[in-house]
Formats: sequence, C-alpha cells, structure tokens
Amino acid sequence: MALTSAAQAEMVASLIGEKVLETLDQKDQKLDETIKKLEQADEEELERLRQKRLQAMQQKARKTQDLRAHGHGEYTTIADTQEFFNVIKKSEKVVIHFFTPANAFCQLVDGHLTRLAPHHVETKFARIDAEKAEYLVDKLGIWMIPCIALVKKQKVEKMVQGLGELGGTDKFSTAFLAYYLGLHKMLTYEGHEPENSSDSCGGAYATGSNPLELKQQLDQEWINSIRQSIFYDSDLEEDDD
Repeated sequence: MALTSAAQAEMVASLIGEKVLETLDQKDQKLDETIKKLEQADEEELERLRQKRLQAMQQKARKTQDLRAHGHGEYTTIADTQEFFNVIKKSEKVVIHFFTPANAFCQLVDGHLTRLAPHHVETKFARIDAEKAEYLVDKLGIWMIPCIALVKKQKVEKMVQGLGELGGTDKFSTAFLAYYLGLHKMLTYEGHEPENSSDSCGGAYATGSNPLELKQQLDQEWINSIRQSIFYDSDLEEDDD
C-alpha cells in the first residue's frame, strides 16, 4: 500500500531522529551526510530499509532464544565435572564461579552474577561447588576461593582468584564486575568506566532486582522490538569515497 506524503514525511522524520541519537558523537559533516541520504530516500528505499532492519531484529531474537535454551540469562549451578565440560562446549563465553558454601565472599559473588546474568544473555553464567570438583580445582590451579573462571571457546582465558583484581574489597559493585568482564571480552559492557570499584555507574545492576521479573521484562522487550517498524541501514553510514 502506498504511503501518503504525510506518512512518508513522518517516517523520514523518525529516521532522522534515530540517526541523530546514534551519531551525536560523530563529526557534523558525517551527520549532515546521513540526514541528506535519508531525506532523499524514496518510498521503495524506505521499505527496503524497514525490511532489512526487521530481519536483523528477528535474527537477533532467534539467536537470543537459542542462547536461552542453553541456560543463558540465568545463573545456574553445575552439578559435577562432567557437566562443567558440557557447559563450556555449548557456550562460546562462560563465566564460572568456583565457590564453597561456607564462604561469605562466595555469597557476595553469587549475588553479583545473579544480577548480571539476565542483563548479558550473550554470556553463560554458572557456579560449581569447589568441594565437589577436586579434579577441576587441581587442574586449574585454584588456590583461593572465591575463584571466577573466564572461559572462551572452551579455553580458560583467566582465573580470577579472590577479590584482589576486583578492588581488593567486598564493596565492589555489580557494575564494576561487569566492566571488568567487559575488559576481558566476556560480555558487552555499554556503561561508563567506573571511577572506582564501588561505583554503581548509575545503578544499571541495582541491588534487589528480581532476576525472574527482569528476565520476563527483557523477553517482552525483545518481542516488542520485533513488532516495531524501525528503519536502519549501515549503508547510510558509509563514506562516499
């Protein structure tokens, strides 16, 4: 169905608004070029952009659904060594907390990872009782609890032994831990750099968040995003040279 001039103008205005927000940190000339291309796009081109954006969003939703099927989005407990290897085989990025039940610092780490899991579906978060995984403790050289293993593509990239690298205090924030994991490319961290280990960075991972409610909220946001008619095309950001 053909769009009216008013509808097309509204569509272009919406596109321009989105691009302005996306490119505030770019050079003025780049932004002007992007807006000009949007203004010159005809109805057929706008529809092509809409379809391309919709397909990208649907693909992202399918990938997220697949990750959730492998336990992403939740902080789970690994029962034994065999399950440990099964988990790291199924997920590209895995953060595993080696804990002991009586260690208060382990409970602290549990709280942080519980809050991180629903925010970062791209990463699998889990924990395993070190007392029930003596083989792994010996093989990985774990000498201090809590210990967080950072695993990428089935390879242990780093062992975070104790809290020394997390500010050396039990006051470190969930946001700081997210920032730290982002530095090691274990998740996509989009916040600002914490001023110190206790900086909550605006409360992005607020203490007291209900993981189940947050998961349901994020699921609904993904469903809603698929229904939106948002236009985007990376071609519009390419230089003309």
